[in-house]
Amino acid sequence: MEIPLLSEIGQIHILVREKSELEAKLLSAGGKDYFFLLEDCQELSEIIEDIKEISSKRSEKERAAFMEKVKFSRKIRRKAKDLAAFERRLVSEYENKRISLSHGRKMVEIIKLLRSSKLEEAQGKAGEFHSLLEMRERLALLDEQLSKKRAQAERARRVILEKISDISWLEEQPPIDMEKIRRHEQGERLREILLEARLEMIHSLQSMPLCELFGKYKEGELEKLGFPQIPAQEIDALSSFLKKSGLEKKSSLQLYEMLGFSKEKLSHLGIDLASFRQNVEEHKSFLLEISSLHLGDFLTDLSPDSASLSYLAKNSPEAKKAVDELALLSGTFAEDEKEWERRKFLEEKKKLVGGEIKPELEKLLEEIESVEMALNGKEGEGKKSAEKAPDEKEDILPTKTGKEKGFLESFFGLFREK
Repeated sequence: MEIPLLSEIGQIHILVREKSELEAKLLSAGGKDYFFLLEDCQELSEIIEDIKEISSKRSEKERAAFMEKVKFSRKIRRKAKDLAAFERRLVSEYENKRISLSHGRKMVEIIKLLRSSKLEEAQGKAGEFHSLLEMRERLALLDEQLSKKRAQAERARRVILEKISDISWLEEQPPIDMEKIRRHEQGERLREILLEARLEMIHSLQSMPLCELFGKYKEGELEKLGFPQIPAQEIDALSSFLKKSGLEKKSSLQLYEMLGFSKEKLSHLGIDLASFRQNVEEHKSFLLEISSLHLGDFLTDLSPDSASLSYLAKNSPEAKKAVDELALLSGTFAEDEKEWERRKFLEEKKKLVGGEIKPELEKLLEEIESVEMALNGKEGEGKKSAEKAPDEKEDILPTKTGKEKGFLESFFGLFREK
């Protein structure tokens, strides 16, 4: 059993190590709640892009129509409001210990540069925050890749466990009773002989002159076996017409074929068209049923003591021999069939296992589990690292007492500075 994922263990370690390093950098930058810092980075990046777009269109809008200038002016005012709202958000983030003093200060400095139309300098100072966003994107990509590999490992482990379970179950099964299998297969061969005898009997009836077939039908046995029914008076009328027209040697199949003859051909054969229509065409469906006997229920009941079995045995030496031999097997038919079905089921199970050996599968399972440890175990270490990582925000958050209180107010003043 080949598992491509096992050959990727080296690449998996590389991906996990890169993920761990990125998480460590983000933890170092923003603490365990670095999500909030990244959200601020994203908003700052979008603000810079918007202002960049506004700046690129400023000279163009100066020559625009009055209403275009009005719209552009409104857009600038909205962006100014966005800057103010972002400043307030930074203050709130800091108060709630979600960002550090240094990050808040740097972002406010960038906002001041944007207000002073120093876009290039602001973009340069925002490089640190762009790097954090790039780390987030790379981390998301790594998470997606590792998630797919976890799913592959889970599927492989499930398949291996199912095969091990199947092998264990197969090992516990009692051996096949080959005598029962032999009897069942013998019975199947005998039933095939009877089916062939049925087809031969049907062909014989279809090829028999219809007048002769009517003679057998009147005996009553065929009707009980599922032969198409026809009233006695219609049999007499049709037989009389066939004899008068010189068609008494024609079989049901031949008469059915004649229904496709043209009027000229029937006249050439000396057949009275009106009588032909009245007697033969009127019984077209009956003739069609006879030609399709092999498709219906006629002589299909091959159960012990059935009328079909008795009729075949009476009219075919091969069928009689098969019936006699089947009678000897009838006492064990149910248990023989059950054993044959059990062997079939076991063979299908073995195919699913695919010739795998249990110790080899168990070794593969250990290898898959080591891959899963590489995929998931590193996550556990990452969580421990997160718990042990120093939280800069908690360390730098001052209390509002004495000189520290004045320092905090000074910091908030920086946030509010226009």
